[in-house]
Amino acid sequence: MVQRSRFGQHDGGLESEHPEMKEGKTFEDVLRRSDETYRVLFEKNPYPLWMYDAETLHILAMNAAAMRKYGYAPDEIPRLTFADLYVPEDVPNLLQHASSPHPELVHAGVWRHRQKNGTIIDAEIFSQEILVDGTRARLVLAIDVTERRRAEEALRRSEYLYRTVASNIPSGAVALFDRELRYIVADGAGVLDAAGVPKEAAAGKTIREGLPAETWALLEPLCRAALDGRPASAEVPSRGRTYFVYTLPVPGEVGGISMGMVMAIDITARKGVEDEVRRMNEDLERRVAERTAQLEVAYRHLQALSAHLQSVREQEQARIAQEIHDELGQALTGLKFELSRLAQQLRGLPGGVSEKATALGTVVDETLHDVRRISSELRPAILDDLGLVAALEWHAEEFEKRTGIACTIKAPRQPFEVGPDLRIALFRTCQEALTNVARHARATAARIVLARTRDNVVLEVRDDGAGIPQAALTNVKSLGLLGMRERARAFGGEVAIQSAPGEGTLVRVKIPRRQ
Repeated sequence: MVQRSRFGQHDGGLESEHPEMKEGKTFEDVLRRSDETYRVLFEKNPYPLWMYDAETLHILAMNAAAMRKYGYAPDEIPRLTFADLYVPEDVPNLLQHASSPHPELVHAGVWRHRQKNGTIIDAEIFSQEILVDGTRARLVLAIDVTERRRAEEALRRSEYLYRTVASNIPSGAVALFDRELRYIVADGAGVLDAAGVPKEAAAGKTIREGLPAETWALLEPLCRAALDGRPASAEVPSRGRTYFVYTLPVPGEVGGISMGMVMAIDITARKGVEDEVRRMNEDLERRVAERTAQLEVAYRHLQALSAHLQSVREQEQARIAQEIHDELGQALTGLKFELSRLAQQLRGLPGGVSEKATALGTVVDETLHDVRRISSELRPAILDDLGLVAALEWHAEEFEKRTGIACTIKAPRQPFEVGPDLRIALFRTCQEALTNVARHARATAARIVLARTRDNVVLEVRDDGAGIPQAALTNVKSLGLLGMRERARAFGGEVAIQSAPGEGTLVRVKIPRRQ
């Protein structure tokens, strides 16, 4: 601890003039009292203070504030030199500075100091040469300016950023404003021109000055939001032009928001382009809507025409089937009967005439069978007479006989009532699906499922064949898919096809029951 300050360098005049001398106290009493005062000032000072030997550079004493700042305990002080408090790379400059005598108070500037835990701080240093027990020493005052330096650096960066932003907004402006909504500094022309405030006269003026009331009504909430710590933005019209305004908070040196920044870009030209694009889009949307409506009408007409053609086709097929059955069938039946009679009458004649007549009867019988088959395929009478389930069962049997592909059917046992048009549509869809199985699937088995759910009538045709290639699935004109889909759409239904190479194919038709 300080044993003798520089004030111990005294002369005899001080003893005769000091007030306490007049009270009968000795010079040693006064000096002891003075040293005690300076000791208290040293130890209780809120700023870090320490003393070091000017020759050996060892720390002689360190006050409580310094020990707290640097993290050392009292018993560690005697082992320290003042170089231990600095970063290693600064020590050579430090030693050069310390080797020069400076008896007066010296402001040594800002140095990087190192705390015991390795943390680096910036310290502004003041020092004064003193005598301690006759030893030349220096008293050092260290003020931690780390936060101040960081704030200054942040301010420099902010100013650089601010200038950079301002210089890159040729059609706008950037300004800093205080909590009273007064300009601190401003650059750019956009907002300032709109406010009628010359750039050089902006500082100190309120943002509101020169702005129309309706402009300020939109701008003020944005500025208030920035001062509350919230970035904000909006399009602000002013005097026939439109600005995109963005405000953001600027933190203060000791926390909190000390000011705000407002950036404004003149977007009048862009708004004009956007308005024109919007008008063009609206016009395009209107035209698309009109064309879509026309296409929808045309599509409905096509659907109606398709349904009509399907109906006409079915009617024509039914008429042809009936005529084949009634006219050709009856004629062939009569011919068969007459050939049979003729064969009996010619029996016993030479040349095998009777046998030839019998053979002709067999040909007529086969032709009659083909006529009945063709008539049934054109319009199976069983469909109208016994209903959809019976017609599907008959068709499954005929399919299996004709192709050799096993075909089973699962359908409700109770009556399955649907309208005549839907009945023929479902039958034709099943017929087309099985035709595809026979032609393309290379299947060994097929299965038909007819069911009713709460909302739909469902028909499924599944096979175990090679599957349908993806390209064919996406080609609506292939494999009769177009016809199946058109039949389903006529009743508000849909056709879904699931298939993969080697995994067979499932055709599912769903028709709403309301049909």
